[in-house]
Amino acid sequence: MAAPDKSKKVIHYRDLFVGDFWRYFVRAAWLFFPAILFIVLAYLAFWTLSQGKDIMIITLENRKVFGLFLIALIFWVVTTWYTTRMVAKAKELQDSDKHLMWQTLRIQGPRMLAFSCITIIILAFFQLYYPDAPRLSRRTCLILLFFSFSWYFLIYQASNRFLARENLPLEKRLRFWNTVRFINYGVLFALTLTEVFYRWVWGLIILLMFYQVSFVLFVLIRRNIIDALGHYSSLNIEKYEFNNKSIPVYRKLWRLVTDKEDRRYFQAFSIIGVVSTVVYITAILSVKFSTWMGPFPFIFLAFGILLFIGNLITIVSIVLRFNMHLLLITLSFIIGYFVEPHYTRLVKNDNGTSFEKRQTLKEYFHEWVNRPEIQQQLMNDSVQHVPMYFVLANGGASRSGYWTASVLSRFEDETHGDFANHLFCMSGASGGSVGNATFFSALRSRDNLLKTNTAPNAFWQTCSSFLKSDFLTYTLARTLGPDVFRNLITLYNVNDRASALSLSIEQASGEKNFLYDSFAVPFSRIITQKNTPYHLPIICINTTRMQDGSPGVISNILISDSVFNNRIDVLGLLKPGEDMKLSTGVVLGASFPYLSPAGRIDFQQCDTCKYEPNYFVDGGYFDNSGSGVVLEMMLNLQKYIAEDTAIKNRQKLEFNVMHITNENIDDITLKAVNPLTNDLAAPFKTLLGAYDTQTSVNDLRLKSYINSLYPDNDHFTKISLYVKNDTMRYAMNWVISRYVLNAINKRLDSQQELQKLIARFKAWHK
Repeated sequence: MAAPDKSKKVIHYRDLFVGDFWRYFVRAAWLFFPAILFIVLAYLAFWTLSQGKDIMIITLENRKVFGLFLIALIFWVVTTWYTTRMVAKAKELQDSDKHLMWQTLRIQGPRMLAFSCITIIILAFFQLYYPDAPRLSRRTCLILLFFSFSWYFLIYQASNRFLARENLPLEKRLRFWNTVRFINYGVLFALTLTEVFYRWVWGLIILLMFYQVSFVLFVLIRRNIIDALGHYSSLNIEKYEFNNKSIPVYRKLWRLVTDKEDRRYFQAFSIIGVVSTVVYITAILSVKFSTWMGPFPFIFLAFGILLFIGNLITIVSIVLRFNMHLLLITLSFIIGYFVEPHYTRLVKNDNGTSFEKRQTLKEYFHEWVNRPEIQQQLMNDSVQHVPMYFVLANGGASRSGYWTASVLSRFEDETHGDFANHLFCMSGASGGSVGNATFFSALRSRDNLLKTNTAPNAFWQTCSSFLKSDFLTYTLARTLGPDVFRNLITLYNVNDRASALSLSIEQASGEKNFLYDSFAVPFSRIITQKNTPYHLPIICINTTRMQDGSPGVISNILISDSVFNNRIDVLGLLKPGEDMKLSTGVVLGASFPYLSPAGRIDFQQCDTCKYEPNYFVDGGYFDNSGSGVVLEMMLNLQKYIAEDTAIKNRQKLEFNVMHITNENIDDITLKAVNPLTNDLAAPFKTLLGAYDTQTSVNDLRLKSYINSLYPDNDHFTKISLYVKNDTMRYAMNWVISRYVLNAINKRLDSQQELQKLIARFKAWHK
């Protein structure tokens, strides 16, 4: 690709003070932008996000996923080096610049980027909150990242000296280099197998550092062999005829990869690419396969595939002398005016049940209060209190779902089913709705559940085994798969990442799980119906309309304007014959960017009216706990109780709120804001702060109302996952490591407020 002397040139830190370095550095950064982008994404995902850190912990816990991660990481590294190198080669053939600084950056750039892929992951493992894992601060890791280039050049120079055999004949030099190459591969393979078996964190870090050494040896041996054989593509630029407009682009690309320098490597990379693409597509199409694969390996596999596409577009842009990236982005924006890629996944209403005929709050209450178990307690003179429980569940992905369902299941198991008889309503947003819906599904199948599981904690076992499933990987497969191109290419038969999340919730637990496919039930089969007995609690899945921030509710009762202050009844927007699955409902209330886009539902007010597009996102934007709808519910229930004299001993009915939270409860430390941030980003920071504050205000409003009814302060119980000054990090993600799950289970056993609440409930039922 280049003359030998230039290929051995390295960059020194003193070059940072040379003007030509920065001029050519910016040029190289623009040229290699796709590779840099994915390194930055890896940095953001695994250095800054707790979700990414927990994914890494999952990898350490699972031998299969661990092995796949190492293979996928190698694929990403090789793809970064090879495709970025081809970009540099195309640029050299199209527009050669013989300046030594540019030639150095052009040759060393792809190598250093591939090397940095491993560096980013090594330093990410130093930042895990995990037993026996080495710990370094993020600042220290940033310093080490900066000096990792010294590590690269140290390996580079040492390997150069080791491989130098200028005094040997050509045949012996080639034999020596090939021997070193195969020994390198053998040691690499043996060390990898050993580490997969033991999964020792320090061993992994050492292995990844050996990967870096192996990579440098690989590129240097390759270059030495090419230099020795005289296969310099750049010495014969004229034969490529990149400036000849009569030669088709595909032929220029074919010449680029099939010359003497690259033919064998292109063939090898093509085979690897085909196999990787098959695995990539299989993960996109199959929930079962993606769940088997795990999120960490898939991310690197997707990085490699998408980087190949990005660098291919870059090469075509170089050949055409036109920025194809900008053209594709512009086309995506224009096509968006004509095509909607994110319609909510609706199904056909097969049983003909009308959502307009759901029970109102008043009708549901009267049926609830007249249930035999409630009437028996109202008429029993020895019973002084008949509690009505309202559950609030804060959002927080699987962390929230697992914690919420664990708390409710523990209450149900400890009270031998009495809790469900007094459970009036469950309200939540995002992951809280997933937890509520999981417990709701278990209650719906109570009889069958207790037949198949006779353990004293049957509900907890059922709900926890379901919610520890991997809901993330299949969603990531669509996020880093079809959804990358969805705005450019209309994919009518391939569901988007929001639909992928709903399908994961339905199926990722596996067919042997009791709640497998339970979320696939249409709402038409679980809603209340007028004059029809109903034995399940009200469920309110809170969501937010994106266009105006209006709160919406997906519920099994009718959300009427007079009761719920003009909240949008989402099921009421569906056209006749349309239905929505439970999984779709909870995802619609958990559509937080960028993993889930806003879901669109078109509503037609009359036969001749135009359809109005409604886009719904996470309920947490407006109310992350669902306390608002519960407060409105209670205000009206108070009226019903006061007005209905037919209810015997109605004064016994008491509202009780269980607020299940999973956010850190430490006090916020206010810090100074950079003046430039104040000038440019004050509105955004204010809106982000208002996101949490608005929920807190709603919660406090409900708590104040409850305390005004019952001065004993025992009717509003906050059950928090966190404790003050908690050192544990509970990642908010759609998959949870065993390490975090065990910590949540321990917190469940030690949660004093929950224990007090259960004890108080049992005292009422003596």
